[in-house]
Amino acid sequence: MKRLLIALVILPIALPGAIPTAAGTPRQASPPQVCDDITDATNLFAAKLKDGRIGYGLTPDSASIPGPTLSMYEGDCLAVTLTNDAGRPVGMHAHGVGYTIASDGTPINDGCVQPGRSRTFVFEAHPPRSRESGSVEPGTAGYWHYHDHCMGGPHGTGGVNAGLFGALIVRREGDSLPDREPFVVVMGPAMTINLRAAPRTPIFRANQGETVEFVVIGHGDLFHTFHLHGHRWASNRTGIPTGID
Repeated sequence: MKRLLIALVILPIALPGAIPTAAGTPRQASPPQVCDDITDATNLFAAKLKDGRIGYGLTPDSASIPGPTLSMYEGDCLAVTLTNDAGRPVGMHAHGVGYTIASDGTPINDGCVQPGRSRTFVFEAHPPRSRESGSVEPGTAGYWHYHDHCMGGPHGTGGVNAGLFGALIVRREGDSLPDREPFVVVMGPAMTINLRAAPRTPIFRANQGETVEFVVIGHGDLFHTFHLHGHRWASNRTGIPTGID
């Protein structure tokens, strides 16, 4: 019997000069970040694709649309070093996690990465915690989104329309996990899925008996819906089936 986990996402001040990296790529300097103890780090590249679009990848040759899914747990501090091989200023702006102005990744905070340079963005995922007022601040566990905010205007519309977006998952200890990498479904303008229009929309395949996870993101100004038939849905916290459609 199939079980599925589903999540729906509704939709830094650079200092002058550059710091050379070990690989020889100039790195834009950044002020202190939101957390001092980095628990995980990854490299991300913005690169041109063969069809003229631009995607994120873990290597310059693996850029894709959507970009790679980034995962972290509550309590983690993730450093993402973005290298710009796209030939135009790009950035990385994340939803749902904590960061300082240095990692905002928007033009208004001088957070764009210039062509041929790299910059590190640091994100914090915190567990639930008490405020001084006695109220509780929810944790950051959930299904989020990262995307460009620099290309094509202050909102990064040009970068998003070119393919610069991906999913960011923050898990809580004890969450059930899928049996394979999550499927990322970005529903955009003109009835596209991951910027592909019918009949070339992506096909998501899984084997019977697997627990699979969908991260669904809505782009644009229209409401989007996501619905599957013949599968048993499960709580993403417990993994317990909740019903069948």
